[in-house]
Amino acid sequence: MHLVHVRLRAARPRHLPPDACAQLLALARPGDALEHVSPSSALDKNPTLGLFFSCPSLKEAERAALRLALQALRSPVFAGYAVEACGATLISLLSLLPDEPPTT
Repeated sequence: MHLVHVRLRAARPRHLPPDACAQLLALARPGDALEHVSPSSALDKNPTLGLFFSCPSLKEAERAALRLALQALRSPVFAGYAVEACGATLISLLSLLPDEPPTT
């Protein structure tokens, strides 16, 4: 499973409609392997959408996410938004380590 974040920016800040995620899912083709879409917050005026893909590679997931996001911008639901960023968020393994080594 790959998670790709699509960060949107509104020309005039406004909230996404409640059916925005369903609309994005409806645009997906079977080959996109899009499983789920989750918004950052219904109240966020410049939202980030989390797109979950079951495709084999992260590269495929990022390509599909960008294509779907750009396609969505042509629909009335996403009118007035632009894609500010699209990609997977990589987490450094060092950030997962504790601040101090364990004591023995």
